[in-house]
Amino acid sequence: MVLSRATEGLLLLEKVVGGRSTKTVEGYRCAPDRLEIFVGDTDTEDLGTAQVRWFLARLRSGYRPQRFGGDASLVSEKAVRNFHIVLSSFWSWLVAAGVAKGNAFRELPVPRLPLPGIEPFK
Repeated sequence: MVLSRATEGLLLLEKVVGGRSTKTVEGYRCAPDRLEIFVGDTDTEDLGTAQVRWFLARLRSGYRPQRFGGDASLVSEKAVRNFHIVLSSFWSWLVAAGVAKGNAFRELPVPRLPLPGIEPFK
């Protein structure tokens, strides 16, 4: 199944019908859509760990997505982590539905966030 059809299937069956909020559904649409921009409307069976690693590396290395309102800031580390988590969930759904054989995102560690600096009390 190609990414675009798989995305619509997940959103319709698991998120909209499941009573998820509109914001949650938008978040679940964004990550597969960004992946599709990078790899094309590829068959989910053809997507491997190397492509997933490349996608996540690209997000971390100066990628500036097109945003409404003209914001040209880089993708944050938290956003990269969220992409990994959402896409891993998406692929778990594909595996459970029998559409994919394995979850390439589970083969890579979830990106860690830097610890926030703590200001000493003065």
